[in-house]
This record gives sequence, C-alpha cells and structure tokens, in this order.
Amino acid sequence: MKRLVLTLFAGACLLLLPGLALAEARLKPVVLVDGPEVTFADLFLRAGAGGEKVFAAAPPPGERAIYRPQTVQAMAAQAGISWSPEPGLRAVVVERAGRTVPREEILRRLAEALDLGDAGGEQAIILPGNIAMMLPVGVDPEIRVEDVDFDRHARRFHATIVASDGADAQRLRVQGRVQQVSEVPVLRQAVSAGQVIGEADIDWVGVPSLRLGGNVLTDMTEIVGQAARRSLPPGRPLRASDLQRPALVGKGALVSMSVTVPNMQLSAIGRALEAGAAGDVIQIMNLQSKRTVTGVVVGPNQVEVGAARIAAALN
Repeated sequence: MKRLVLTLFAGACLLLLPGLALAEARLKPVVLVDGPEVTFADLFLRAGAGGEKVFAAAPPPGERAIYRPQTVQAMAAQAGISWSPEPGLRAVVVERAGRTVPREEILRRLAEALDLGDAGGEQAIILPGNIAMMLPVGVDPEIRVEDVDFDRHARRFHATIVASDGADAQRLRVQGRVQQVSEVPVLRQAVSAGQVIGEADIDWVGVPSLRLGGNVLTDMTEIVGQAARRSLPPGRPLRASDLQRPALVGKGALVSMSVTVPNMQLSAIGRALEAGAAGDVIQIMNLQSKRTVTGVVVGPNQVEVGAARIAAALN
C-alpha cells in the first residue's frame, strides 16, 4: 500500500513538473535581438524547450516591432510556454540592434561618384537631414553609389546608395545638390557676453556660399580683439552685430579723469555712469564736486575730460 502511494505521488509530480516549469516563464524587461529572427528565448526568461521556436521575423536593424500581450500569450501557448501578461502591460516591444552607416562615408562616396575631385574645400554635397542607413550588427558597411543622374548646370543629382551586399544589403534612393562653400571663421567654443575673443578662440568651417549674408564676417582680423555683445555659441558664422569693441570702463567703475586746461593738466577721481570702449564719450560723476561731466575713454578706467578732446572724438 505504501509503495502504491509513493508511485502515485511520483506520477503526480511528473505530471506537474512541466506545468511548474512553464509557470516560471517571465517576459524580459528589454527584448533586444541582433539577428533576423525573434525566438521565444529572446522574449522570455526560462522559456524551456519552447524557447528555440521562432516567434516572428525581427524588425529591420535599428527599428522596433510592437505586439499585443494577448497575441504573445497565444503564440507562447502554441509553443508550449505558459505565460500570462502582468496587469497594466499594454505592449511587448522588440528592438533590433543595428550599425549606423557613417554619413561622412556616404558623402565621400557620393563625391567620388559625382566626380567632384578633391575640391571638398570649395564645394559641398547637401543632403536632406534625415538621410540614415542602418545595417545588421557585424555586417561590414561597404558603400557604393549606383544610378547616378547629375545635372551639372542645376547642380542637382539623384543617386542610389547601396550599403553591404547580399541579403543584408540596404538600398536608399537620395536626391541632393552641390553648392559652393566658403571657409569662414567661427568660435571654437562658447563665448560669454563681454569676453574678448583671441586668435586661439577661432576655428574655420566650410559654409555654403548661398547661406552667407552680407554681414557675415569672413576675415579673422574683424573678430580677434573684439568682445562678444551677447553669449555666442561655437561653430556658427559670426556677424558684425554679434561683436563690439571691448569695454575699457565698466558702468559704476571708479575712473581716473584727466582734465586739460591751458598750460595745465589736472586729475580727479570719478564714477562712470555708463560703460565705454576706447574712444567712446561717456558720462562721469566727479566724486569731489558731485557734478556730472563728459569725457572720452582713453584707457582702462581712464577718461580724458576737455572740450577739444571730445570734439576730436566725435569727428
């Protein structure tokens, strides 16, 4: 009798074990694949023997596929996997890893196909900003250009970009234009308002000539030694309105006033009522007499007061 009970208990355990194993399946918090197929082992932890079965084809590299939890549950059951969606789960998202084709390589291959030679510093290929190609992980992103149609008069072209070979090949039809470019000085890093720009702060970039307005500064000597009128970002062409002469006197600063009278030069201390660069005429309060006078900025916190000097500055 005891042997019969043990036998029945062992048989019941064997019947329950598959169910126990199936009940342990858990959806992975992040489902990321790098191959062309999605298996149930990609979806679930402890999927058991059913994990080797294919759930679906993987999305294109760099993209994602979204499935209803009820659909995943039904397909898992067909594979012998027991899984119930957690409350609140709205979707199962599967992402496929990818390798981005460098935009610079696409531009280089296009330049070769369009026969632009080595004139990269004089002309540039303009493509839409959303051009992107993605290949499967581990695939060599070898690029070639086919079906080129280049109108050299209008400077516009159509072409097909082909990345890789065989089943992993990606093809993309693009259109763009070729523009003349000019090398212009830009800031190497951000500059704060009032900061004086030095030669070490300057870098050079190629900008399509059609985008250069008449007030864009193209000569570095027009920039070096000037101060930023406002905070300026790096890499952007500068305009005359972005810069100003550096202030030698700050508003509220104590300044030395030189007063010139016939056969005599006097000095006094005043407070600047406004900021000024070299040659600017500003208002100063004489701290001794409390009177406001007008003077010309001649150096750091130095102002010269006198009718003749002011007249010369205004002419």
